Amino acid sequence: MELYQKKSETSRKNEILVWSNGSPSPFTALKNIRRKAKTLLEETGVNVAYMAFGFIHWRESESSSEFFRAPVLLVPIQLDQSSAVSPYVIHTTEDDVIVNPTFAYKMHEEQRIPLPEYDEETYKSLSDYLAAVNEMVTRLGWTVTSDCRIGTFSFQKINMYRDLFDNADEILSNDNVRILIGEGGSSDGTAAEEEPEDADIKNPLTELTTVLDADSSQIGAIELAKSGRSFVLQGPPGTGKSHTITNIIAECLSDGKKVLFVSEKLAALNVVYEKLRAAGLGDFCIQLHSQKANKKDFIGDLNRTLLTPKTEVPAEAADEIAVKEQAQKQLDAYAEELHKTRPVIEKTLYQLYEVYASLRNAPKVFWAVPDLQTKGRDFLIETVPLLEQFVDFAPSIGYRYRENAWFGYSKTDTTYQAKAETQKNLGDASKVLRALVPLAEEISKKYGGACSSIEEARFWQEFFAFASKSHAITPALFQKENFRKVTEGLKTLEAISSDIKTRRKALDTEFDAGIFELDVAAVNEKLITQFDGFFSRLFNGEYKSIIRKLRSCRKDGAKPSFEEAVAQTEALEVYQRKTHEFKTAETEIRPFLGTAYAGLDTDWTFFGNQLEALKEVLSKGVSFGNIATYSDFLSERKAFADFASELQNVLSAEAETALSGVSDAFDPKVFDLGKTDGPAALDKLNRCLASASQLDNWCHFRALLERLSALGILSYVDLAIEKQIEPKDLVSAFKRLFVFQWIDSILASSPVLYSFNRISQDKAIEVFREKDTEQFELNKEIIKAKLSAERPSLDRVPRGSPVAIIRHEGEKKRRLKSIRTLLT
Repeated sequence: MELYQKKSETSRKNEILVWSNGSPSPFTALKNIRRKAKTLLEETGVNVAYMAFGFIHWRESESSSEFFRAPVLLVPIQLDQSSAVSPYVIHTTEDDVIVNPTFAYKMHEEQRIPLPEYDEETYKSLSDYLAAVNEMVTRLGWTVTSDCRIGTFSFQKINMYRDLFDNADEILSNDNVRILIGEGGSSDGTAAEEEPEDADIKNPLTELTTVLDADSSQIGAIELAKSGRSFVLQGPPGTGKSHTITNIIAECLSDGKKVLFVSEKLAALNVVYEKLRAAGLGDFCIQLHSQKANKKDFIGDLNRTLLTPKTEVPAEAADEIAVKEQAQKQLDAYAEELHKTRPVIEKTLYQLYEVYASLRNAPKVFWAVPDLQTKGRDFLIETVPLLEQFVDFAPSIGYRYRENAWFGYSKTDTTYQAKAETQKNLGDASKVLRALVPLAEEISKKYGGACSSIEEARFWQEFFAFASKSHAITPALFQKENFRKVTEGLKTLEAISSDIKTRRKALDTEFDAGIFELDVAAVNEKLITQFDGFFSRLFNGEYKSIIRKLRSCRKDGAKPSFEEAVAQTEALEVYQRKTHEFKTAETEIRPFLGTAYAGLDTDWTFFGNQLEALKEVLSKGVSFGNIATYSDFLSERKAFADFASELQNVLSAEAETALSGVSDAFDPKVFDLGKTDGPAALDKLNRCLASASQLDNWCHFRALLERLSALGILSYVDLAIEKQIEPKDLVSAFKRLFVFQWIDSILASSPVLYSFNRISQDKAIEVFREKDTEQFELNKEIIKAKLSAERPSLDRVPRGSPVAIIRHEGEKKRRLKSIRTLLT
């Protein structure tokens, strides 16, 4: 492709006509160059489209016959085409003309010849510069031609190489670099951390000046950056890395730091820049390297920022943040309580809720765990396997284990001898019951009393034996009130009888039987009242009559004196009165006594023993049926004796041995052989005999029941069975109620959790969310106020200062300094 300048008079200044009569078409080449340059510019912000002026023809060595070409001067350009049929228009960009950096480095390193920088003030024309370069390379056998070509040239790698080479010492002293190349660092391969600049952040949600919403992991990254630590921020696309970088830059700006944000991809730079600009911080950011960055815009941005008025933080900022802090404290307190590991259970409330949610399909059982506060994780670890074992036993024992024939069996000896003895006792006891049940039914039917259990049968045997021989008691004594009255009455009669007999004996020594026929009470009264004086007795015929009667009854026939008569009549009067008392007391209880009663001559000891025996019988609380209605036992004595004999034969000593053996083998709280209804007891014994092979299995199961009982959860099992909980749900239902009760206990014990209901929680969240969003805007204003306050004043700007240079460059129309020059 050739370049020719048009010579016509109508040609415009600096217009050049480009044409080619060769192949391939130059338009195809331009199209490819434009597309490639545009793509790289959009992706990396680096312009690779250049117009090359002058080429050095060089070779690797003097002996080599092959020459290569390297461009000398490179002018950055931009290729435009308004439409597919329009011509390509080439524009130079605002960037500086550069000397081929890669070849210049090669010349310097290999030939020790530095290529001169292109300076319009030093070289009047391009030809002068190329001539100077040609003079330098001629001695190497190289030449320079004045060719001009358009193409793409990339110098990123050589720039990076030179940067690394020029700063090698500083780079190699960096801890992170030393770790990457296998040197230095701590024992775990991490860099030795310096003391953080700001290690006292107590509440990052209010102390950090984030301008965008951030989660906990993003806040952690911001804190690391704020403290000056080196770290790697990684994550898949869409996880908020650019979001976090934006907040990190805003935080650093708030701390008065300068931030250089570098990325291989221009898109990443643009995303962060746009986020900062949307946050109102665009005035404090400048693009150094993009398709939009040029000298004019760069200088314009600096001047615009310098002229931007200063701002202030809103007066209500502190109050708004305080409201947010209060809502945050409420939420944090709840979160702290929610995630606090609880002693004993060794789980947080949140973890308990997770477990409870996983058990939501388990059935509900309302059973309170005893001493819940002492039962935690270890308790659950111990009990769950036991409950699982219970479920495993269900097919062989029966889920309703209380219906098992062996339920209540308590002997721990499962040796062959012990089992053989148990089976023998069961067989003998079954034989006893088979004989006893019909006999007991006959007794119950005949007398209407309860006689169905072994103990009741023993009672009736004892009663029949007693009643068949006793002449002291009557059926009326079966009534408690009658029994009480007779018991007390007999004691009274016994005491009076003893007194009467003593007095009678004393009187019998002096008088004959006729003395007891006198009305001694009246006689004694007259002696004391009418004849107490000597003269009243001296000639009184009645007195003399009384004395004669007393004398006639005396065994010695002696005439009693007045004093002897009074004493003897008083003794006789007391005797007669006691006799009357005895007859009166006797009248009340005589109908309830049997033929053994003999008045004053009754054998009181015998009667006492009979009543004690009857009391023992009555204390057993057995109903006597219609026997209590009998007038006496005379008509039933033979039947009583027969029943007593039959019962004694059934309940023989051998039978009692077998019954005792069975009773001892079972827990009386579960199965009391003596008190159990006969048919039911016989049925259980027969079922035990039929399932004798399951005895070993039952003993293992009983050990499990004992462990469940010791842990206090057997009552849960019984309740679950009663509520018809399926075996497959027994364990999960227990876990559910256990976890629920711990949740309930924790909620009740924590004021924070107890008072934190849905309404207060929603309110706190609403306030926090509202104030958190407002703080983003406040943070923007805080950052802008801080940075604007640090801007230099434009009232007095010293000449030659950076601000003066920026202001001066902003007023110029052409020949602006390069960005690199302004930055240095």
